[in-house]
Amino acid sequence: MKMRGTFAYCAPEVYFGEQFSTKSDVYSLGIVFWELVTRCIMGHYERPFAEFKNLQFDFQIIIQTAKKGLRPTIPESCPEGWKTLMKDCVDPSADKRPSCKEILVKLEELEKEWKANEAQWEASKVKAES
Repeated sequence: MKMRGTFAYCAPEVYFGEQFSTKSDVYSLGIVFWELVTRCIMGHYERPFAEFKNLQFDFQIIIQTAKKGLRPTIPESCPEGWKTLMKDCVDPSADKRPSCKEILVKLEELEKEWKANEAQWEASKVKAES
């Protein structure tokens, strides 16, 4: 029942003292997906919520995600399927987040989409400035 771990990955309901569930873990997974996708697109690592310069401490992140619905900014060029999956995983309502089984199905769909459109997906990456 107590908040534990890195607050940037904690589901909003945890802040309000609600029971942890697998849907709380799905929220955390959504943040990890954001990290992976952002790194692939941007070509470098960014910590979640780094774009919000006013958030200096992790506890500020959990407050803003729980009370204000703040989420990390998804890169504009991110493929739509990934945008949808990440948004679904970090939905403010735990009940609306996908199950792990649904996430696996979506990941398999995204893999097929990537294989069919690899050049388009590669074009979504930010080109390093020379």
